[in-house]
Amino acid sequence: MFQDGRFKGVLLGELRASALPTRPTAQTSLVLMDDHGQVLMPVGFKLGAGDITGRLRALANMPGPLTLDDKHMMGAGAWVGKSDLLLVVLEEETATAGLRARFLRQLAFHIALLSSTLIIFILLLRHSYRSLLAAEERLRRQETMAALGTAASLIAHEVKNALNGIQAALSVLRHTPAGSELPVGALRSQVERLSHLARSLLSFGAPRAALRRRCEVHLLVKDALQGVKLLPESEAVALTTSLEESLWVQGDAALLVSAIDNVLRNAVEAGAVAKDTGMQLAPWVSVRLTREEHDAVLVVEDNAGGVDPRLEPRLWEPFATGRAKGVGLGLPMARASVEAHGGSLNYVRSPLGSRFTLRLPLEVAR
Repeated sequence: MFQDGRFKGVLLGELRASALPTRPTAQTSLVLMDDHGQVLMPVGFKLGAGDITGRLRALANMPGPLTLDDKHMMGAGAWVGKSDLLLVVLEEETATAGLRARFLRQLAFHIALLSSTLIIFILLLRHSYRSLLAAEERLRRQETMAALGTAASLIAHEVKNALNGIQAALSVLRHTPAGSELPVGALRSQVERLSHLARSLLSFGAPRAALRRRCEVHLLVKDALQGVKLLPESEAVALTTSLEESLWVQGDAALLVSAIDNVLRNAVEAGAVAKDTGMQLAPWVSVRLTREEHDAVLVVEDNAGGVDPRLEPRLWEPFATGRAKGVGLGLPMARASVEAHGGSLNYVRSPLGSRFTLRLPLEVAR
């Protein structure tokens, strides 16, 4: 090896055939040159005109095609040890054409294989997605049918109980002296029960559009209280009220009274059941209406033991009820009406029973 015209050493040994891209052929040239592009081996080897040092140096970083003397060649290079000598292997493309064609065929085969696998995967995924949609639709239909079955059973039970009460009252009425109010009161109670059921079903199936006007909340609560006090169950429950006046909202009075009525009715009926079962000897219901910042807040609290923990997750679902009386539409309808007015209706378990909090945004002063 020579560098700068001075002898540096001798490169000895035989280049193994396994180190070449293909087996050595007549088209293969092994060239050893220094950093200045001077060919050191083989002696007398000519690369043609022009400075090709830069192009040959690039082969040390990335093997690739190279054109020398109008010949298309493939080349690869490597630096010799820590010296500035570069060993380059050049071979005409005709010698590697078979190898390249074979490589391209294998590449095309693998691309086709991967593409077909991807297509099959997409088809399977599409089929699975359609199956999932069909399963969800079947499940939705089953849940709908189950809900309808539950609703029909509850409605039939409620109507049957009311009709039995009417029949019993009529039977007593036949043997009761004129002027007695007892059978008439029982008849009125059962008729009110059926009437409330019909109103609930009609309102739930086809809710009316809100007709907003200026309303004073404490008057809405009083209207609802008057209806609740007519219930037979109210006689067994002590009802206390504390209503702040001059709280105005924009809303549909009928919808809001119905929502408040459902919450109050739920509390009174729960208190009556607690007394009948011996759970609470002196049931009471507290109704408080106050102002909190920009809201009118109605709190209805009772000491009837609270909602069954198993029912709490479904408390606001239609037809979810834990009592023999009722079909489970009152609270869902009440919440829907309140939320339609921009308010909220929530439940928490109190130390003695239930606490329902109804909030309505107050009218903005102009």
